[in-house]
Parts: sequence; structure tokens; C-alpha cells
Amino acid sequence: MAVAQEAGVPCTAVWLDAKTSLLPRLASRSVSPSDADLEVLSRQLAAEGITWQPVDADRDANEIARAILEIQSDS
Repeated sequence: MAVAQEAGVPCTAVWLDAKTSLLPRLASRSVSPSDADLEVLSRQLAAEGITWQPVDADRDANEIARAILEIQSDS
């Protein structure tokens, strides 16, 4: 967020809200730049100064993408 602000470009922080039953899946993820794991979740929960835009992640990926695009167009 700070980098985007310094560059003068818009940035939207999106929180994909998933059921807690998915936590074991997070714990078992391998190292990949696109994979959030429990460490990433912990840092996100502790982040200060960020206004997260919640998005329900318990649906089809295309629906999630549309919801994010709608948030960005409203900003």
C-alpha cells in the first residue's frame, strides 16, 4: 500500500474471506509466490493502517474476480 501511495497509483487491499475449515489447506501449502500460508495470514491479520475490502471467497473464482473488479471500479 505504501509503495502505491508513494507512486501515486490506486491500490485496493482485498481480503478474501474464507471459511475457517480451509485453514488446514493453508498449513499444507508448498512454497510458491501465489500461495498464502499461515505466516501470510498472520501478517495480514496484524497489519495496521490498511482498510481491507472483504470479498466472500466461498464461491467460484470467476465470481470472486468479478467482485474484486467491481470494488476497484467503485474506488
